[in-house]
Amino acid sequence: MKKWIQILWLTMWLPFSIWGGFLPMGQYSNTKFHFSFGYPGHIFLEKQEPDAGDGVVLKGRDGLECRVYGAWMMESPKENYRHALQWEKEAGSQITYTVYKKGWYVISGILKGGDTIFYQRTQFHKEFGVTMRWVYRIRDKARYDDLVSEILKRFRF
Repeated sequence: MKKWIQILWLTMWLPFSIWGGFLPMGQYSNTKFHFSFGYPGHIFLEKQEPDAGDGVVLKGRDGLECRVYGAWMMESPKENYRHALQWEKEAGSQITYTVYKKGWYVISGILKGGDTIFYQRTQFHKEFGVTMRWVYRIRDKARYDDLVSEILKRFRF
C-alpha cells in the first residue's frame, strides 16, 4: 500500500515540480520589443540583461543557455532567414532541421565541434523580430528538448 501511494504521488505531483508548479517560476518581460515568457527559475542559475534592453541571457547547469532578444527589421523576414542560415553554415554548424513559415522560422542543428545542439526560433511582429536561441549538449537532449518546447509555449508578444 505504501509503495502504491508513493507511485501515485510521483505521477501526480512530480510533473508540476519539474515545470515549476511548486518551484520558483521566473518571468521575463521586455518592454522595448513587447514580448514575455515564463521559465522554471530553478533550472537557470544566472540571468543577464544587456544595457541595450533588447533581451536576456539565461544560463543553467551543464552549459544550458537561452538567449532571447529583439531586433528592428532591416530586411524582409525571408532575407533574415536566409542570412541566419548562411551564418550558421559559415560558422561550421551542421543544420539538421529548418522550416520557414509566414511570420516565423526555425533553424536547428549541431554546432561546430559536434557535441552541442542549437535551436533557434525567430518570430516577426510588425517592424521587429524576436529570436529565442537555445544551446545545450547533445548528451542532455532528452532532458532539455521538452523544456524548450514548454518555454516556447509560454512565449507571448
